[in-house]
Amino acid sequence: MKNLLPLFLVFFTLSACNKTSGPAGVAPSPSTEAELSTANAKIAKVNSELLSELMRVVILDSSPEKSMFGSFLENLNQGASLEGIYNGVTRSDFYRKLEISNAGSQSITLRVFGEELFRLEEALPVPTQFEPSSTQPLPLPQHPGSNNGVAPPPETIVFGGAEGAEPGAAAKVWSAQDYSKYFVGTSFFTLKRVLGDEALKVVRSKSFDKKVLAEWYGQWVAKAMVHGVDFGMDLRNKPEAKYHTDWALSADGEALKWEVLNRVHRILNYFEKK
Repeated sequence: MKNLLPLFLVFFTLSACNKTSGPAGVAPSPSTEAELSTANAKIAKVNSELLSELMRVVILDSSPEKSMFGSFLENLNQGASLEGIYNGVTRSDFYRKLEISNAGSQSITLRVFGEELFRLEEALPVPTQFEPSSTQPLPLPQHPGSNNGVAPPPETIVFGGAEGAEPGAAAKVWSAQDYSKYFVGTSFFTLKRVLGDEALKVVRSKSFDKKVLAEWYGQWVAKAMVHGVDFGMDLRNKPEAKYHTDWALSADGEALKWEVLNRVHRILNYFEKK
């Protein structure tokens, strides 16, 4: 599998390309038009590589319809966020069918899922209290005008109270074993979606302070190295927390979100394929 550009290089490339546009209201010269055309081509190529990696990591060996890939790529080229594209993929009819047709998961995958979910919930100011519907595929999107059955992604993923929790009870972190037990029989693809949603919630909860977010990210990445997973490139596989903390301090917010999602999905993929 061909390694893609490290995400910090990808977003540097996008930023550099975007600087070629001139002041608003000023007609570009012929040379500037050529530069814009070249820049747009570079952006489209980078976006295509990013989307290819996202699809490969999130949906694995399943092949989406060309129209679905093209639709998401067009949205990305028009400025949609990677988080928005990710949510669009995991809330599409296509992904829902993967959840339904792939029942359950391997016991080792479920154990690791519980461990990683525990780490994420510990990092949240208010941990999520899951309910039975959390273990099931999402309902069909009820958006007549949605493209390819993709519902507009919610700003925040919210789950109801856990089964048996009393009304008004304070949210609390369960043990890793309890999380694994609660999601027994859940589709592997549902586990991936749930873990990705929780990871995004952690990033959002710490985005008020870049240093706080970077320090959490560095420690979280270093601890994830215990699994022995190949995260797709040498720089991602560095074991030092400081390296990843320093990278996060200078990283674009969307790049950091994708690095978190990429690791979450690769961890579960690794154990499910064992």
